[in-house]
Amino acid sequence: MFSNSIFINCPFDRQYQNLLRAILFTACKLKLILKISEPKSSSDSRIDEIINLMKTSKYSIHDLSFNGVLPTEKYARFNMPFELGIDIGMIKTTKKKIIKEKRIIIFERDSNKYDQYISDISGYDIEAHNNNSQMN
Repeated sequence: MFSNSIFINCPFDRQYQNLLRAILFTACKLKLILKISEPKSSSDSRIDEIINLMKTSKYSIHDLSFNGVLPTEKYARFNMPFELGIDIGMIKTTKKKIIKEKRIIIFERDSNKYDQYISDISGYDIEAHNNNSQMN
């Protein structure tokens, strides 16, 4: 069901829970079929699953707000921008009309923060959520 499916690319951290709930509530209210990647087995290719979920979803939400170095971690996390790039690349390079109909929402914590680490997406309308699940 491509036309009413949504792929959600967001962190599963405790600090993100309220925002995720707001996204899930809105998607359910709109009667969209939710698609979120979940690890199943060590033998499964996670990126293959993610690409398949993107291909079969008309809508995608990519939240880039948790891509930096966490206080408890040694390295930065870049899965979210990487997966956004795959989704944009799929739309830009495919010849399939149905994929050209895809729509993407990109979230970030602060307006223009993305310019510091992924400036190539300038020109896209980035929505700043300010870590507030009560967006207008």
